[in-house]
Amino acid sequence: MWRAWTLAVALAAFSRATAAQTRPDSVRGRVTSDSGAVISGADVIITVAPTTNTVRQTTDSAGRYALAIPDGTGEYILYIGATGRKPFRVRLTRTGKDSTFVVDAKLASSITTVATVRVAARKPHPTASLNGDGTTGTSGNDKTVDGVNGALPPDLANNVDAMATLIPGLAVGSGGISAFGMSSDANNTTLNGMNFSGGDLPRDLRTSTRFQTSPWDPTIGGAAGANISQSISGGANIASRSAHLTFDDPSLQFSDPIASHIGQEYSNISLSEGGSGAYALDQLYYSYGLQLTRRTASVASLNALDAAALSLSGVSRDSAAKLLQTLGALHVPVSAGVAPRLTTTGLSFAERIDHRLPTIPQGSTPLPSWSLTALGSYRSADPTSLSPSAISTLAGTNTNASGMLLGSYVRYLGKDGGYLNELSSAISYSENRGTPYLSLPGGNVLISSVLA
Repeated sequence: MWRAWTLAVALAAFSRATAAQTRPDSVRGRVTSDSGAVISGADVIITVAPTTNTVRQTTDSAGRYALAIPDGTGEYILYIGATGRKPFRVRLTRTGKDSTFVVDAKLASSITTVATVRVAARKPHPTASLNGDGTTGTSGNDKTVDGVNGALPPDLANNVDAMATLIPGLAVGSGGISAFGMSSDANNTTLNGMNFSGGDLPRDLRTSTRFQTSPWDPTIGGAAGANISQSISGGANIASRSAHLTFDDPSLQFSDPIASHIGQEYSNISLSEGGSGAYALDQLYYSYGLQLTRRTASVASLNALDAAALSLSGVSRDSAAKLLQTLGALHVPVSAGVAPRLTTTGLSFAERIDHRLPTIPQGSTPLPSWSLTALGSYRSADPTSLSPSAISTLAGTNTNASGMLLGSYVRYLGKDGGYLNELSSAISYSENRGTPYLSLPGGNVLISSVLA
């Protein structure tokens, strides 16, 4: 009986304590900015402790809110937030018998104000094009080959015909480079934007070569076949040098026994040097290349009566001897007294000088610039026209000399250099001279054979 009475008293006390802790509460107030302006639509969230239940509401057009908490515990966390405003948080604790909390909140701005920033864009300056390509070809019918190309042997560097063999769609024959099956006469070759004969440049000269084979493009003119653009690169403040020595000898060559009689076995030596740098830093730059070659090959003439070489031409040694005897009886000179050894000597040189001032400040007009390019070549062959079926007096000496001088001037005009004026001019010289050993009319002899 005593235990039952004690349990009833404990339950009654617990019920009175619970009722005292969970009575209704309310929270109301007004939300404004730190300047006193009404903030409508602000989020008002009350978190009830320790249950973590929440009660939510937004402020009305007058910035007011009122939230009822049916099962209040007397401990709350009030959060008020609005876009662009710093949030407001406060802890509420019930004291005494008052069950209504009045909380007015002022929300300060959370937007950071920075100084006015002005962004201005300027039209880029035009790029000069006469002194070089300016762009790089990357497609199948528009390909740029660098001056230093690992796919070519050193003795063929800067050789246009050799570089063309690396370009799909181009064929190289005895007549030169062919595009779309056309002859080389349909091609156009330029050097730094000016017409160029397309001869070999020194192999250590820094260049780039571009092949274009799309004549239907209206921006490309002057060629129905291939448009070949070569450009000599300009110098820089950092100096560089390169040199090559190439040597070849018949002992390093593999051929048939007759090759040595018709000039197919040869000795060759080639020495070249190139470099770039600055004559005056940030002002005057240079780029140059120099190459010297010498090639010798044994060539038999009819005078030697070489049976192996004559048989290759379809002539018997007896017939050749009879011809020489007949010419001697007619007092026709048959010997020029020269060694049957063809010697070819070549020399080529090129240099480009540029005057460019340092980069100017943004928005200023670039200062004028100019460039001067000079190149020349000389080649001689002695004796020429030697063959197993020709007498040595038919031979002679052949020399070829050429030179070219190119100049360009670039000046920016208009406001902030919005217009570009390019002036380019070139003068070239070419001479091909053949000097025979004897100034006599030539003749041909037909030898027929009768089969028994």
